[in-house]
Amino acid sequence: MLGVDGRGARLEGDVQLPRKFWSGRVRAGHRVLVWVHSDRGGVTASMHLNAFLADVAVDLVAGDPVSLVIANPTDLGVNAIVNHRFWGLLYGDELFGSVREGDRREGFVKLVRDDGRLDLTLHAPGREGVDTFTEALLAALVAAGGFLPYTDASPADLIHGRFGVSKKRFKQAVGALYRRRALTLTDEGMVLVSG
Repeated sequence: MLGVDGRGARLEGDVQLPRKFWSGRVRAGHRVLVWVHSDRGGVTASMHLNAFLADVAVDLVAGDPVSLVIANPTDLGVNAIVNHRFWGLLYGDELFGSVREGDRREGFVKLVRDDGRLDLTLHAPGREGVDTFTEALLAALVAAGGFLPYTDASPADLIHGRFGVSKKRFKQAVGALYRRRALTLTDEGMVLVSG
């Protein structure tokens, strides 16, 4: 919980968020993303995250699993704190549904750019991610009694809302199951092939 007065804000316990460490509006009862550190005066929080995080990532390569904390939105998507050490970017087309500042997610390094900055994704890259979701989709089809009302024409946000994946990943998994003859496709959805 956050209490605000003229000198700053006090977080639960003895953690201080002095006004000089604010980078935006702070209101009692609202969430703010801070970096908590110890200094001469005790434990202090700061909204000035750039002072504690690097733009250039080291020891990470494409495909590495990472822990993420969602930060501020940008024109391209949202910034995320990667492994409590670096900044990274989740592009808007990687995000479906809502994310809030401070949300924790598991993700993957999609690309380490030439400038050392990170592009991120919430889904396992490549074949591994498709294979994992293919089996999850098959299990969902079985659990639903053998019919799911989703097709290639289903809107991307509907697919993501139900399965948590992009439409591209969904179509790859449906195609894999179709080639295995595990399902058939109708205008209304997909049907589990028994036998």
